[in-house]
Amino acid sequence: MAIKISVEMQSDGSRLHSVHDDLGDALEVFNELINQRDWSPSDLSVSIIDSEKDQCMATYGLQDFNYLVPV
Repeated sequence: MAIKISVEMQSDGSRLHSVHDDLGDALEVFNELINQRDWSPSDLSVSIIDSEKDQCMATYGLQDFNYLVPV
């Protein structure tokens, strides 16, 4: 099973973050990403996709606390 993790962006559509053969590994990375706190404001969401079936398994919309905090 090939699992892709991608990031949807405002201007460029989306970018590939990583590809995994193991669902457990993909879910671990996905969880780390949705808890990340230094996203760019142009990043909108993170998705985990089964590339063999071309189906989105989950999407997380980034929220205020996920973005860079101005110092």
